[in-house]
This record gives sequence, C-alpha cells and structure tokens, in this order.
Amino acid sequence: MLTSRGLDMLSTWLITPKMTLEANPAMRRVKWPSIFLINLLLLGLPYLHLGFSLTMIVVSFLVAGNTLSNGALTRGLGERNHLASIKKAIRGNSLPKAVAMNTLGALSVMAAGILLMLLSKDSWDDLLWWGALGVACYGLTALLHINLNLIRLFHKSKKQRQNPGFSEAPANDQHVTLELSSSQYEQIHAKAQLFGKSVEEYCRMVVMESKAKLK
Repeated sequence: MLTSRGLDMLSTWLITPKMTLEANPAMRRVKWPSIFLINLLLLGLPYLHLGFSLTMIVVSFLVAGNTLSNGALTRGLGERNHLASIKKAIRGNSLPKAVAMNTLGALSVMAAGILLMLLSKDSWDDLLWWGALGVACYGLTALLHINLNLIRLFHKSKKQRQNPGFSEAPANDQHVTLELSSSQYEQIHAKAQLFGKSVEEYCRMVVMESKAKLK
C-alpha cells in the first residue's frame, strides 16, 4: 500500500504539481498537505480489509503507470501548454467523439477486469478476485473522471473562444489588456507553441523585446 500510494502521489507531483491536469474533480480541490494526510490514513486499510486494500493497490499502480506514461510529453510541454494542447485537441475532434473514444477505452479495461473476476473462484475469499476488481475499478474511474474532465475543458475552451481577450499584471503593476479576435488568438497561440510558452508568456516576451528595441 505504501509503495502504490507513494508512486501515485509521486507521479502526480512530477506531472502536474499544480493539479492543473488532474482528472479527479475532488482531488483538484485538495491541497498537497491534505493529500498526504489522506494517503497516510490509507496505509491502515490492509488491517481493516485485506481484499479491498488489494483493490486499492491495483488501482493505484494503474493510475501511477498511466500518469507516468504521459510524463515525457507533459514535462516537455509544461503543465499549462499541455493543458492548452488538450483543449485544442478537443476543439478539433469535437466533444462527443472525444467522450465516445474515452468511453470505449475505459469499457475495454473494465471488460478485462470483469472477465478476470468471473474466472475467479470463491469471489469474496479469493484475493485474485479483489485484484481483478481493481482493474475494473480503474476502468470505471477513467470512464467517470476523464469524461467529466473532457466536458469541463470543452466548455472552458468554448468560453475562452467566445471571450478571446485576456489580461495580466506585469511586474511593474501596470495592468495590460489585449482584445483579440478568434483568428488573432489562434495565430498567436500557434507562435507561442513554437517557443514552448503560453499565449500570455509569449505576448509578454514580445512586449519586452519591443521595449528593449525602443530603448
């Protein structure tokens, strides 16, 4: 339990320390000290129910594995840029298609877990049955959390497209507001991607370079 939960926490901290990419809506609202305390309490689960603790261990290992498998992409793009690329992908693929593909993938994982559960003997007393339940629960988690996250990001992205302007407060406390059309925003976003920056960071860089040239 310590190894699986520790690996799950470590993978999340490495990939999305600000919880920006966290699919679980409940965990996005929890701060790291609380997350650590919750996982500390889970270490006592094997003393309460060995089978259910095995289910939790399997789910934790699978979640950590999935998170780490996306690690290279996320660390290379950066947390905010990766989130922006996900929003762009959803816009290009449409929400129903994105939800349908994730649903099929999650149901495939659930089917594998349920098959192993059916093949296990003496279900409640068989630890392998509880392990197979972990596989099925992982699929169910992906079905619920990722679909909800896709819907949330789609509506958030749609709102940004309808209001493409943004504001920021630079270090000198001068408030700068840029009003951009959707096409202008897309062009700047594409250029920002080349530099590995967010739109705000790219615009700040351009403004700073312009000031330097004027001086």
